[in-house]
Amino acid sequence: MASQATFSDTGTSGTDPFMKGAVHGNGGDEAFQDNLKRNPQKGEIKLFTNQIKIGTWNVRPMNRAGKLENLKIEMERENIDILGLCETRWKEVGDFQNGETRIIYSGGKEHRNGVGLVLNKKTRNSVSRIVLKNERIMMIKLSADPVDVVIIQVYMPTSTHNHDEIESMYDQIEELIDEEKGNTHLIIMGDWNAVVGETKEDKIAGNFGIGKRERKRRKTY
Repeated sequence: MASQATFSDTGTSGTDPFMKGAVHGNGGDEAFQDNLKRNPQKGEIKLFTNQIKIGTWNVRPMNRAGKLENLKIEMERENIDILGLCETRWKEVGDFQNGETRIIYSGGKEHRNGVGLVLNKKTRNSVSRIVLKNERIMMIKLSADPVDVVIIQVYMPTSTHNHDEIESMYDQIEELIDEEKGNTHLIIMGDWNAVVGETKEDKIAGNFGIGKRERKRRKTY
């Protein structure tokens, strides 16, 4: 169950000067769904006629002057419509617009870890659902034709973390997958903090990895 929080439609963050007009706080899915009801997003992506380019980036971190502007420049240069972020180190959660770009993020109580999704003008108004699990997992659902698009952004702990913590991450990811199973296009991306090794595996991993593949990681399909 997500915790209830109070959000300000005109609030700003004291640490991030770009968050003018942000919806932010320390709650989760329930509060964001309430915000979506009060501020409905309209815009369905036509997948047959529009290509959507999606990427992910470990930004390390976002709470530095000029980082957001640099990110927007790179998105435009690479023609990226949706960019997933890892290690943002933004506190709490938020949903704000900067120029023509929309940023939705999920953090914790401290300036560490953190995930986010950045949407450009073409995709920002198609968000129909937001789930902010914690500082390592978040999800958005986009209204699209012929099927909706679900994006799960992940920032996994390293292999030095407690085994139970890593397994809990996989369980939470699978919970989100189960919730959205059906007629949707599912994308799971992010920084998995895993060593893929030098061995090629079908179209999943190429032959230019480094080291020996970690076998203790659970596979997620």
